[in-house]
Amino acid sequence: MLRIIFVRHAESAGDKLTRRGKRQAKSVCSDLWYENIAKVYVSPLNRTTTTAKIIAKKLCLENVVYDERIAERDTDKSKLTAKQVAEYDANYLNPEYSHTKPEGCKNFLSRIFSFLDDIIKANDDGTDKSILIVGHSSLSYAMYAYFGGVQKGKNLMWTRVGNASKLCFQNVSKESKNAKKC
Repeated sequence: MLRIIFVRHAESAGDKLTRRGKRQAKSVCSDLWYENIAKVYVSPLNRTTTTAKIIAKKLCLENVVYDERIAERDTDKSKLTAKQVAEYDANYLNPEYSHTKPEGCKNFLSRIFSFLDDIIKANDDGTDKSILIVGHSSLSYAMYAYFGGVQKGKNLMWTRVGNASKLCFQNVSKESKNAKKC
């Protein structure tokens, strides 16, 4: 049975973990200790890599892979007009909304779904193990959409995972995206 475990990066100020964040990263290890983690995938931004390094060290994990596809969603609206900002904000969780700068929901889901397809295919070998993903909060609603499906004509469900908190999906396989939340 393959499990996908997502952990949001620990508390940060800018892109660096705070002292509290470092304690959070160590603390989440107690929830991960018995998960039989085979591989860790991490966003390449500092707050996620630092969180992943703390977890990997504490749990003696060596197989850490950095992947650009799970980088934070680009939401910089500074170059948009007021009308474009309003349109972007109104469609933030609309899976049909395509926009490149800042990144629209459709583009973001495509990137995350491609990543999830690839890691499931690479790791679903019939053995009982977990894959850990250390990333950003926006990854949580993309994962719910991936495993729960995207309903046509409806916005995605907004979810917020706290700093250094975990979200788990089990019974993951390359044949079916119908995983269940752990």
